[in-house]
Amino acid sequence: MAYAMIGGLISFTILTLVVMPVILSYIDSVPVHPAVPVESA
Repeated sequence: MAYAMIGGLISFTILTLVVMPVILSYIDSVPVHPAVPVESA
């Protein structure tokens, strides 16, 4: 039981400190274009 608790804490810490900043920086680096209505010819 203790191994599961320690493993969960370690994996949650790695997920929070490593994976989330990478995902957020990747999302932030993607250019977001404003929604401009395109007139069809």
